Amino acid sequence: ALICERYGAALRDESHRLGLRLYHEGVGDGNVDTIDFTLCGDVPMSEFWMANPDHGSIPPIVSAAHLSGNPLVASEAFTAGPENLGWGHDALRLKQATDPALAAGANRFVYHCFIHNPFAAKYRPGIRKGHWGTHMEPTQTWWEHVGASIAGYQGRASALLQAGRPVVDALVFTGEGAPNAAEPSGSFAGS
Repeated sequence: ALICERYGAALRDESHRLGLRLYHEGVGDGNVDTIDFTLCGDVPMSEFWMANPDHGSIPPIVSAAHLSGNPLVASEAFTAGPENLGWGHDALRLKQATDPALAAGANRFVYHCFIHNPFAAKYRPGIRKGHWGTHMEPTQTWWEHVGASIAGYQGRASALLQAGRPVVDALVFTGEGAPNAAEPSGSFAGS
C-alpha cells in the first residue's frame, strides 16, 4: 500500500498536473500487489513477450481494469530479447502473438519498439533499440506490404473489445502476499 500511495499515486498525480494520463504497468515479480499497483494509474497495462506464448501477465491486469470499470487494457506488445531476433519477426509471427493477447483481454497495443526515424527513406532498416523488442515500424523491410494491415487488424479488434461488456465466469484467489499471480490457465487442466 505504501508503494502505491507514495510512488504510484504520486506519479499519477504529477502526470495529471502536467495534463498527461498514466499508463501503469503493474506486472512482474515485485513486492507489490499486482492489481492494487495497477490501479494507481489511469490505464492498466500488461506486457507480453514474443518468447512466451501464454501471455500470462495479461489476466491480472484485465481484472484490475474490470474492478475499476476501465474499458482499456493496454499491453506492452511484442517485447523480445536478443534470443528472439527482433528484426526477424514477420507478419505471420506477429499475428500469431496478437490473437492470444486479444483473447486474454488486451485491447490496446503499445508497441515495444516503434522508433521515430527521420532518416527512414535513406537508411533501412534503420535506427533500432539495441537488440530488444520486435521492430513494428516503417523501417521493417516488410512494412510497406503488410504493416498497415497488421496495425489495422489490431486496431479494429481492440475497438470491438473496448466497446464490449466484460463477462466473468470465474474467480481466482491469488493470495494476500506479494508477489502474487494466478497460475497460467493450462495448470488447471484436468482439475
